[in-house]
Amino acid sequence: MTGSYGQGADNILQAAIVTPNGDLITANECQNEDIYWAIRGGGGNTFGVIVNMTMKAYPIPKMTFMGGDIAANNGTSTQDWWKFMAKYHALIPSLQDQGATGYYTIGGPPSSETISVGYSVFLWDASNATVSSVRSTLQQLISENSATVSGTVQIQPLTSLYELITSINIPGNAGGNGITASRLISREAVTEKEDLVADTLTKVGTQADAPPVRTTSFL
Repeated sequence: MTGSYGQGADNILQAAIVTPNGDLITANECQNEDIYWAIRGGGGNTFGVIVNMTMKAYPIPKMTFMGGDIAANNGTSTQDWWKFMAKYHALIPSLQDQGATGYYTIGGPPSSETISVGYSVFLWDASNATVSSVRSTLQQLISENSATVSGTVQIQPLTSLYELITSINIPGNAGGNGITASRLISREAVTEKEDLVADTLTKVGTQADAPPVRTTSFL
């Protein structure tokens, strides 16, 4: 193992290193400080081979995983779908303030018949009251827009990221026929300019109907 990078490297307290000339040294805050600084991200992998290290450990937080799917009802227009998603976005800051993190993906024609969103929410060391509040907020959003969408909110208590990963059914194939993208939207925009967000997403987002097949001729 050679030099390390990232937040994991920040938690190295001490390392035993074989230098390029064959010496076995100990690097920490009190001795060989330059090497200690280097293996924690100060430079490239040119300082030697780390044979063992002492790491700072932390208690494993309790994790609650919450997820589900929301799909447009039959007859829901692209405009109505994105009006709903603007309402969804308007709730995200309040969920973040309660400690929720997560992500979502949106799919639709031509990759799938129906436009929909699949979302995952993570809560760390959250109280039962907080978990209930986040879940109720999402359920209420779906219920209040039942004429436009249908969806579910499911909770699965997990003790670790390892348990989360092992609970996911990973497909045996790779690749697909979709294009993944992301956009940075400010808190002010989603909470104070809901109509503008809806209008913008309607223009740039997935459409409820599949686009027409187009052919191109080269002369």
